[in-house]
Amino acid sequence: MTDITLVLERHEVGQILDGLEQRAIAYERTVACWNGEYIPAGVVIEEVNNAGEAESIAKFYRDIIGKILKQHKEQGA
Repeated sequence: MTDITLVLERHEVGQILDGLEQRAIAYERTVACWNGEYIPAGVVIEEVNNAGEAESIAKFYRDIIGKILKQHKEQGA
């Protein structure tokens, strides 16, 4: 896999993190729904084949968030 380098303002990184966080939460809620937990009305559930798929996607988003936060910290931002 090839890495890329992005140069962004601090607030832009914050916006990216916010968006990724919302995606992770959406898939975590989807896992909860597949596991029979109560989901409040109006909460959007993502289209997946099963809880495992939703969990995998949520983890993918959490991993990206972790990478960004690690780099953010290393740069003293």
